[in-house]
Amino acid sequence: MLNIIYHKIHLFMKWFLILLIFPFLFSSSFAQEHIDPFVTAAISSEPSSIVSGCVNAITGDFVLASTDLIAESIEPASLNHIYTSRFRKTNYPGGLLLGEHLFAHCYFNSNFIVTEPSGIQLLYNMPKYSLKGEKQRRKHIENDITLELNPESAKGLSNSTNCENSGRINLLKNKAIYNQKNGTLIIHSPDGSCRYYSSNHLNDLIAKKKQKNKKSKYYNDFISLSNKAGFFFKLDKQQLSNGNWIFYTYNNLDWPINIRTTNPAMNKTYSNINTTIGNEFTCITSCNKTLKIQGDIIKEYHNEIFDWDNKKKCWKSTLKHRIKGFIYRSKISPEKPKEIFHYLESDGKVISDCILPDKRQLHIDYYTIGNHLVNNITINIPSTQDPRFMRVKSISVPEKKGNLQNLYYFIYHPGVLDQNGGDTEVYNSDGHKTIYKYSSQLRLESIEKYVLKNGRYKNINSEKLIWGKNNEATFLLGKTIFDSSEQAVFSKRFSYDNNGNLIKETFYGNLSGKCKAPLIIEKSFPKMNGIETLTIERSFTDDDRNTLTYQKDDTGLITSFSYLKNTDKITSKLLSYQHQNQIKHRFFYEYDNDNILIREIQDDGSALDKNDLTNVFRRTIKVIRPRQVEPYGLTDSIEERYLDINTGEEKLIRKEKYEYNENRRIQKKEIFDSEGNSRYSLSYDYDDKGNIKYETDPIGREAIYRYNPNDNKEYEKDFSGKETSFKYDLCNRLIKKNIKDESHSFFEEYEYDLKNNKISEKDIYGNIKKHEYDAFNHLTKELLPQVQDTFGNINTPTKSYKYDDLGRQIEKKDPLLNVTKTSYNAHNKPIRIEYPDNTSEEYIYNLNSTLKEHINQEGLKTKYDYDYLQREKVKQIYSPTDILLREETFEYSAFDLTSKTDTDGNITKHSYDGSGRKIKEELFSKDKILLFIKELFYDELGFISKKIKGHDLVTIYERDLLGRVLKKRKENANKKILFKIRYKYDDAGNKERITSYIAGNKSIENRKYDIFNRLIKTIDALKNETTIEYNDFFQNDLDQKVKQIIHENALKQKTITTYDALGREKIIENKSPDDLTISLEEKFYDLNNHLTRQKSTIYNPNKSKRDVITYWHYDHMNRLDILKEAYNSKDEKTTLYSYTDMGKLKTTTKPDRVVLENNYDLLGNKTRLLSSKNDIDYQFAYNNLNQLIKINDKINKKKTIRKYDVLGNLLEEALSNGLTLKSEYDL
Repeated sequence: MLNIIYHKIHLFMKWFLILLIFPFLFSSSFAQEHIDPFVTAAISSEPSSIVSGCVNAITGDFVLASTDLIAESIEPASLNHIYTSRFRKTNYPGGLLLGEHLFAHCYFNSNFIVTEPSGIQLLYNMPKYSLKGEKQRRKHIENDITLELNPESAKGLSNSTNCENSGRINLLKNKAIYNQKNGTLIIHSPDGSCRYYSSNHLNDLIAKKKQKNKKSKYYNDFISLSNKAGFFFKLDKQQLSNGNWIFYTYNNLDWPINIRTTNPAMNKTYSNINTTIGNEFTCITSCNKTLKIQGDIIKEYHNEIFDWDNKKKCWKSTLKHRIKGFIYRSKISPEKPKEIFHYLESDGKVISDCILPDKRQLHIDYYTIGNHLVNNITINIPSTQDPRFMRVKSISVPEKKGNLQNLYYFIYHPGVLDQNGGDTEVYNSDGHKTIYKYSSQLRLESIEKYVLKNGRYKNINSEKLIWGKNNEATFLLGKTIFDSSEQAVFSKRFSYDNNGNLIKETFYGNLSGKCKAPLIIEKSFPKMNGIETLTIERSFTDDDRNTLTYQKDDTGLITSFSYLKNTDKITSKLLSYQHQNQIKHRFFYEYDNDNILIREIQDDGSALDKNDLTNVFRRTIKVIRPRQVEPYGLTDSIEERYLDINTGEEKLIRKEKYEYNENRRIQKKEIFDSEGNSRYSLSYDYDDKGNIKYETDPIGREAIYRYNPNDNKEYEKDFSGKETSFKYDLCNRLIKKNIKDESHSFFEEYEYDLKNNKISEKDIYGNIKKHEYDAFNHLTKELLPQVQDTFGNINTPTKSYKYDDLGRQIEKKDPLLNVTKTSYNAHNKPIRIEYPDNTSEEYIYNLNSTLKEHINQEGLKTKYDYDYLQREKVKQIYSPTDILLREETFEYSAFDLTSKTDTDGNITKHSYDGSGRKIKEELFSKDKILLFIKELFYDELGFISKKIKGHDLVTIYERDLLGRVLKKRKENANKKILFKIRYKYDDAGNKERITSYIAGNKSIENRKYDIFNRLIKTIDALKNETTIEYNDFFQNDLDQKVKQIIHENALKQKTITTYDALGREKIIENKSPDDLTISLEEKFYDLNNHLTRQKSTIYNPNKSKRDVITYWHYDHMNRLDILKEAYNSKDEKTTLYSYTDMGKLKTTTKPDRVVLENNYDLLGNKTRLLSSKNDIDYQFAYNNLNQLIKINDKINKKKTIRKYDVLGNLLEEALSNGLTLKSEYDL
């Protein structure tokens, strides 16, 4: 539920307005010159410090952020709501709507508080000046002044808020330019965007004084007045990093009434949001979407200076009111479900409940004055001065009956700002604990996880974070993960340039799986004692945009970027290997005059210039045409093209053209083929929240959807006509799914615990599978529905799992208690798997986590090498003594596999057309002789229309608009039809009619399917009818509902198959046309689903019957090791099996105790078969492709020789009796 109500904290970096109206000049009695580091920390903390997406463990604040309104366009304007319970101490208790950054505050011409779009406030100071005389005062007033960022702004701030770790979000690199005379403030952000603020001009007031007091000195009065008053600046416009603009318009009360986005030239409006405030706050977009917020306007009064009183020699002021804040009561948004807010205090300062439709609710309890019992500990809050006062005590959600149940509760041990850190204990609903520790600067330093066991807490793992100092205080320098024994498992180290861009990222740990050096942390960072590392290096532009220009990893892959001038829009992306001049893959991007992407190019060239086609063998192009009428900039059409390298002509592959509804959502998509012809259209319709409620597919089928007030899909009628309804619990989790057909409803049901873990699922038959989890939500046990075991006993098959301290599955136990164990490297890849038979296999990795070597249970080694895109280029198989046995190699273009060389030297080459479709496959011998060829051709929509094998066999396809085959025929080189077939499909895509033409004769087979696409009837060409009836609610001997299938052929013979609760065949009964049972089989399985006992009842014509029982037994690796025929009778016969470490059949001990033994080579090929009676001794030989080429009968001194073509077809077999069989194959 929390994920639905709230967005993650990194979503805070949006555009905001504020629901506070300030005058732009006010008396000094209203001054407020400080910022609250706790508010900064509440909003900007490291993401992992946020519990359940809504509680900041450092500050104890309830936080939420949501996008409430989007004006759809190429540059959408949006309204967002940010709230933290810490706001109770500020002028905006109800939270920020659209952003406090619409206003900046200047106090006494000295201190400036500017709110970022994220809600974070920064404090700037006027530089110290000593002004003497009117000339210096004039220069000071008329020149631009660069404000100094106060160090207090860094407290509580971190660079990892949105996981970007880029100088583009380093707020401490903002530049604030103030011009007193013009009354302007400009904020230059490190991503290249600029915000332009203005205030009411002091010149008007000073001019009035000048008229009444001629001796007044202008610049002296200017400074004197500005030093005695506070100023408010309103945001007029903002240029984004992509060059587009946002403009803000205000009414005479300086209330923002319009937000408008435009192109860089400011002559095209992309989107609008108009706002009005009355009994409710209403916002309407240019795409006809409306946001309505009901609540309370909080007003206060202040004195505003408006004139000079020359008699009293003082400034005149008047009482004005302003809006202090807006208390949300309800919110109706076109983007999300309706929300209602309840508050803890009568003045509405702290949200206590967030209520969604249909009794969805999040309840927040706080530490108020008095005693609180939490985790059996009494916590006293004596006064409002206690730092724990009004921190979140618990959050609760409804359980299935609607009662609120604690999800998490919190105990705080606050630190003291600038003196010492603190910690917060967080307990989940099961009592397990996580401790968050933070520094005196309110930055997260560690997360420790504990599990409650036998009344005591045991540490499971911990994560420690390292932050910089001084100018790098907001930079995250490293993270290390420790296990329960406090041994470091892996670590990351981050290095930055002066702007805060992440220029080096190093990963430490046992990366290969073979590193013997332990990861040791000294002075907070890894010790270089031989521990393995993986490094990524980056470079950024040294300008006011901080865009990534270069990235190189340890594999040698280099990615280089260039950008459109004065924007952050990428114009080229080049992939190189080892050196920047060794370009392998190129991407180019072109823009129109409005900086809208209009062309994407991708090719395999090697030059920097996109017009240089050196080494270009394929170039694909995407042409995007923006609308040139309102709404401007939306995509009008997209064309996919490729460049014909021979002619230089661009050729069309496919085109899509779009139409939009009044909400600027796509309502029609028209598809054109490679000839430019319109082939079909797709239609879409939406509900008020933008959920798709209707769509069509290429052949005109319709699908319908409905949603509940919480935007959960509650009904679906798919393209086949199948209807499914869905039901959800009070946390918006799916609890019931109902599939309907003409006569039945099929239900699936689900249950969850408070932590959103699925604890049970009931299938359509009513059988239940249950799940259990550990303290950290890892699946530990699966309990399957009850079934009978080998001897008819009722059992519950159970699978269990164990995890290491980092949550990686280290043990898997099957229902027969066979255990498989796995260990991992720092990349969380398996490095060793130990099987129940005490065998094991190992994996060794390259430092970048690609598989380097695999060692199987018998020591056979498979080694891999990769190209610059980590595609496998060499695969080699070595014996345990490192003798090369097999080798395969692969070659690639920048796009695709171009050739493969097998172990015998045969080469398969792949050719592609300009659009990237495979058009030819050729097989050459190691002597470069062409052995086989296959060509492929495509229709105008890109579907395969023809295949030619060996120049002789042609297969031709006719398809519908979905690409399904309607007709297929095969012809020889003379166009003689060899084979022809037609298909007709039902609405679900099943083949309901198959028409075959064999030797000129027409043959029709009709088929019918049920709602689950199961075959229920066939009528063959001779009108023979076969029916398959599904009884999905047959009640078995265990009182369970199970599936039963009745299969009746054209002769009225029936086969009735009854299944158990796990879907295994249980009883198979064959009946004659007169409904007499002629045979009966009852099957029993072990708990691992192996057939272990079968009782076969044979009915004789004289109505007598007899039972024959067969018994199977399996070893710990689930391999058959015992077979008993005529089990438990005087005729019982037993066969025993044993296996190699690789699971190959080693020996077969027959009922007469004769042992057949198999030997294998290292590649798994059988090399010898011999008998303990010495009457059998065969030896087998293979070629490099593992094809059997020789059988040597040593006992009878005879041989069989085989020859194959390169495709694996047997061409010739010289038998041991002297006969030779030769075969020829068509194509």
